[in-house]
Amino acid sequence: MPVPVITRIEQNADGGFTGEDIEVKFFYDDIPNSSSFYLNKFESPYGVYPEYSVLKDQFFENNEMFGLYSNEDLKAGDRLNFTLFGISENYFNYMNILISADRFRQEASHFRHRRQL
Repeated sequence: MPVPVITRIEQNADGGFTGEDIEVKFFYDDIPNSSSFYLNKFESPYGVYPEYSVLKDQFFENNEMFGLYSNEDLKAGDRLNFTLFGISENYFNYMNILISADRFRQEASHFRHRRQL
């Protein structure tokens, strides 16, 4: 699968739910004239495992797209590694299910622990 070149990176300090977290975006141009599917991998000093997200170009076809990472512990100067993959539609669907299930598990765990307090 073709992979676009990352064209630029931006950092700001008004990200996250509070609007006060460091947020990092990397930008790339969608592969022209094709339906494309992407997997973003983010590695930070605050996670034991990488974080993943998937994106399809359905509404952004032939335009600039971006990957986004934010973490409440992230500080200016922290080192991040991000990787962009071009993936098939089937792999997109598979990863989308896994990522959604993991988010649901994390949210359910958060509420379960809060209820026990």
